[in-house]
Amino acid sequence: MDKNVERARVHKWQLSLFPCSVGDVCRRMGLSRSGALRLYENGLLSFNPVTAGKLNDAQEAELKFLGYLLLAGCNMKMLKQLTRYLRKPYQYRLDLIYYDWLSQQWLLLPPMEEEEEEEEEEEDPFEDWLDML
Repeated sequence: MDKNVERARVHKWQLSLFPCSVGDVCRRMGLSRSGALRLYENGLLSFNPVTAGKLNDAQEAELKFLGYLLLAGCNMKMLKQLTRYLRKPYQYRLDLIYYDWLSQQWLLLPPMEEEEEEEEEEEDPFEDWLDML
């Protein structure tokens, strides 16, 4: 496992301003509650979605990480294969990591670079026209 991937982990001590329930998160994702329960029953989700109250940020990140993989068409066998080198609980932000199929591991996305100083301040013909006036 690439150790940099751990930088995409959401920690339990991160407080949520607006904690949500499992139902809220599932509804926004389009994931059924039974799908969330299957993740728990297969040992992938660290908390029981039936008995969980309000989720902290780490639990929400975990449900989203696994739920979106399930929604993308991964079955439980594939999910276990994809997560085999990650640390449990799978509280990772999907917007910070990606799965590299060649190396078969999760990697941290490289930082976005400024688009070459806004492409060196592109000339705007409209502004040039206004300057001439």
